[in-house]
Amino acid sequence: MPTHSFELIFHGTGCSAGLPNITCLTSKPVTCETCGLATQPSGWKNRRRNTGAIVRTRNEAGSERVIVIDVGKTFLAAALDLFPRYDLRRIDAVLLTHGHADAINGLDDLRSMFISECPC
Repeated sequence: MPTHSFELIFHGTGCSAGLPNITCLTSKPVTCETCGLATQPSGWKNRRRNTGAIVRTRNEAGSERVIVIDVGKTFLAAALDLFPRYDLRRIDAVLLTHGHADAINGLDDLRSMFISECPC
């Protein structure tokens, strides 16, 4: 019986600007309830990064493949949070869905993932 596994991890589910929106937070008074709630400790579900996902597959031999879908402006923050949490140690491929900042502006942040030694 095959023991393939497939995992889908969303690294962002927000709009191209992300949430909270700085314009909402700097209005006096703050009129956007969602952005206002995002600043509260209990408002974590209202903090949204650029839309993207990580697909991890494992075959029956245990070989793992990791594909990242979109690396937008907020990808680095997402990677710092999710890669240690899900024990992700590599990226085998990146799929870019379109050429806008919310999908590609994190490309430069990928360089550090391919350095074999810590540069610090």
